[in-house]
Amino acid sequence: MLMSMFGGIRFPIDATSPGWLRVTAHGLPTYWITQISRAPLTHVWPAVGGWAVLAIWVAVGARLAARGYRRDDLRAA
Repeated sequence: MLMSMFGGIRFPIDATSPGWLRVTAHGLPTYWITQISRAPLTHVWPAVGGWAVLAIWVAVGARLAARGYRRDDLRAA
């Protein structure tokens, strides 16, 4: 819920938004997913930095999921 609110899904993040909100939104994957989903309509594709933010979130999430899986697997053994 917080990621959607601060990531620009609930309300647009633009130049009139406070600076702290723009910085926060640009670090969240929800902002970039929203930008990618709007790109076919606006013909404005996200910069490489947006794709990098998504890649970092995916890598961190996969790492945490793998660690949790291993921990659960060791507990079951």
